Amino acid sequence: MTRNARQSGSRLHRSFILALGALLTLLLFGLLGFVLKDIGDIEHPDYAEVKKQYVDQQKTAQVKDLRAENEDIERRIKNQREIQQILRGSAESSRETMNQLLEMHRFNLENEVKPSPAEVQALAASESLFLANQKKFQEANEQIAGLSQRQRDLQEQVRGLEEEIKKSREPANTEINKLRKRHRFKVAALKLLFLLPLTLIAAVMVMKKRTSPHAPILNAILIATCWRLALVMHKHFPAEFFKYIAIAVGIVIVLAFLIQMIRTATSPKLGWLIKQYRSAYGRHVCPICQHPILRGPLKHATWTPKGPRGPTPGPATSEPQDEQPYTCPSCGEKLYEKCESCDSVRHALLPYCESCGSEKGLAQASPETGAPSA
Repeated sequence: MTRNARQSGSRLHRSFILALGALLTLLLFGLLGFVLKDIGDIEHPDYAEVKKQYVDQQKTAQVKDLRAENEDIERRIKNQREIQQILRGSAESSRETMNQLLEMHRFNLENEVKPSPAEVQALAASESLFLANQKKFQEANEQIAGLSQRQRDLQEQVRGLEEEIKKSREPANTEINKLRKRHRFKVAALKLLFLLPLTLIAAVMVMKKRTSPHAPILNAILIATCWRLALVMHKHFPAEFFKYIAIAVGIVIVLAFLIQMIRTATSPKLGWLIKQYRSAYGRHVCPICQHPILRGPLKHATWTPKGPRGPTPGPATSEPQDEQPYTCPSCGEKLYEKCESCDSVRHALLPYCESCGSEKGLAQASPETGAPSA
């Protein structure tokens, strides 16, 4: 134990370190994401080439040609219907003109007025135009009927070819699924091969250097790698597998913390022990067995679960024997002893004398008693 204890800094300084640690975690998480994206972009199998091996390309080309012809027929049918729409409008106009001329011709006959040559010629022209439009309309109908029949034939051919192609695609799809699964596991293996060593190294370093001043940096690395590792496992492993993996990882983490807590309780570090002993001395109980320390002002007090009760004489009435070495009557641990430097009575389980400040060398705790040996 040395006097050069690590300083934790002010609250603002500690908050700033935590903020920078969180920012470092996010930056490392992003950097790992870029690396994993590059790993995921490795060349994948040529699925189009696999399809060519199983699917008859001649039939595929034939289907493509038939679909193109079908689209052409669709356009031609649409054009014929537009022509019919125009002819229908022209026929309606010719009918109205012809009806007007017939009405005029009937009126002239009733009044014994002979129609003029121009009126007769106009009536004949209207009738000829109406009949011509009707003929063209009928021809358009015949073309639409022929194109529709051809379209139905094409669709039937396409349907038959697609059924044949669909049957030939089944083994192709099976092979493609195998290649995709193989590629996915290859990418997952490469990502895990990159992440697992980093995670394990970071975990080991955090365990070994958790009291180091650089512990926030190591914690940031561990959090970023574990975060990315969980995302990779969730993405590349099926859900039914991932839940078991996640539970197994959770069990491992809980066991690691539990083992660490058990080790801390059975073989605690010196710093942790001193902290516990300092708290026990402050509560006036034995740091080893929690028995009340019956010395000083609390020698004649009655101890209850809530603390001492009864007479607690002040410092002026303290007895001389209170400045003598003291051993716990319950477990036999020496709690107060004479300082080797100034002969004052000091705390036996704390490193420094409160009178002269001399340091006492303390060893690790004993697994049997939990007390440090000098």
